[in-house]
Amino acid sequence: MEASTVRYQKRMTSQLGIIQELGFQINRDSVILDLGCGSGNLINEYRKNGYQAYGCDFDFRPDVIASFAENGIIKKICADKYRLPFESESIDFVFSDQVFEHVIDYPETLSEIKRILKPNGFSLHFFPSRYKIIEVHVNVPFSSVIKNKLWLTLWAYLGVRNNYQKGMPARNVATLNHEFLNTRTNYLTRSQIKKYCKMYFKDVRFCEKNFFKHVQRTPYLYRLSNIIPLVPMIYSELHSRVIFFTNRTENVEGKIEIDK
Repeated sequence: MEASTVRYQKRMTSQLGIIQELGFQINRDSVILDLGCGSGNLINEYRKNGYQAYGCDFDFRPDVIASFAENGIIKKICADKYRLPFESESIDFVFSDQVFEHVIDYPETLSEIKRILKPNGFSLHFFPSRYKIIEVHVNVPFSSVIKNKLWLTLWAYLGVRNNYQKGMPARNVATLNHEFLNTRTNYLTRSQIKKYCKMYFKDVRFCEKNFFKHVQRTPYLYRLSNIIPLVPMIYSELHSRVIFFTNRTENVEGKIEIDK
């Protein structure tokens, strides 16, 4: 099995593990949406396992799975007037991976997620945190917070580049990074994120500890979090956030088995 296939299989398994532990159910009749689906590889993994998975994005990379675009499995989001290309109350589960750091207008995006979710639908999102030491797109330290041109120019002259900037002059790199960070990223604080989500959803949870348990590379963090309860909060502030929200408020006792 190819490494990339294994990677997407693990992502799907971890997502399903998290929502199962939170007490929510996905079965073969559930409709799933990958928000910001990129090439559609994770959609492909869900579909290979019998799920009704769809995706949407502003644009598709050249390696997008052609049949998905042709058959309407993945659709483009209209940038002029932001609206997800799905009917109201048509989706059971919305997820995204490394997308919410690019959401400039939280109310706009969250209201659209709320619109397309069924009354008992739910949503799970993974994205880098505001205080991650190395910003994941431009590789400049602390640039999710410090976005001024002088700071970015300093690191460009020190040779810091991402994979697409190799050999590029420092001034060009700094200009590109400044434009990208200030127009295409939005790193909010934990409290700001929760405030916005609470405007649209009744049940909002940061669930980094659940993430530790179901991602194979972080089992030691799960064990450590059982000893030091602050570990998930520290991870959320300095590395990545994992947030879950739904309008369903009733208490669910025990774990609901996911349809295999």
